[in-house]
Amino acid sequence: MSNQPWSLPTKICVGLSCIVVVGLSVGLGVYYGVYGAGGTATLQLQNAADKTTSRLLRTTTADFSSENSNHRSLFQGLYGTNPTTPSYVGVKMLAVYVAQDVDNTTQQNIGTSAIFWLNSECTSIDTCTSEKVTKFFNFSAPSSLLNAEITKQNRLIEANTYKYIRLEFCKNGAISPNWVVNHPGFDTPLTWAMNQCGVTAKIDPPIVATASTQFIVTVEFDVRGSVTEVACGSSSIQCKGIAQTNGKCYCFWMPDFIPSAKISATNLVPTNG
Repeated sequence: MSNQPWSLPTKICVGLSCIVVVGLSVGLGVYYGVYGAGGTATLQLQNAADKTTSRLLRTTTADFSSENSNHRSLFQGLYGTNPTTPSYVGVKMLAVYVAQDVDNTTQQNIGTSAIFWLNSECTSIDTCTSEKVTKFFNFSAPSSLLNAEITKQNRLIEANTYKYIRLEFCKNGAISPNWVVNHPGFDTPLTWAMNQCGVTAKIDPPIVATASTQFIVTVEFDVRGSVTEVACGSSSIQCKGIAQTNGKCYCFWMPDFIPSAKISATNLVPTNG
């Protein structure tokens, strides 16, 4: 690890959220964070389709009906009908970080934040955009293949308690496509620049980072049932992307992201492998 000193604190805004970081370049990577003793964190993605039991984002219309008739009405009115699974979901993921807290109104970070995964095509978060990044991560792939695609990193996080995780997909809006979705019903893959630059999810229980403690932060997601049929031209449909094929229109809905964290080891030093 380089012996260069930490730089002065810098305010960095990604999408609608801002953090104050202390950056140190190490090889092609950048460490963020820390005043004082801290731990480290590594990202792991979990495709819920790999699990025999998982918290589904969407199920069949019949399932909604059997659970609650109101749910079925809401599902059909807001999400469309006949939920099916896309064959490919490609995402340009720029960065993942933890936040001590988040303001419910402004969605701004409160307290300490720490980036613990940065896209390997970027050397700094302030220059990392969906236009610079070229690779789409395949979120429809099994977890093992997806995790092999992302660069394993073990980055410093300041000793603190973190309640939220935030994933970034663009900065100040996307200019070029940052999502690609394909489906058996589509003539061609659906590509678009999604201006929802990130998602925020609560970690339950929170991460309590202490000195020299290694955390694995798992983010579970589910793309099953994320494509639905909708009425073409409907102004009430607020889906993330729309494809039209043979007189039918389809919506794609961004999946939920469910984070969790566990201690994997103690007394480890950070790497950038």
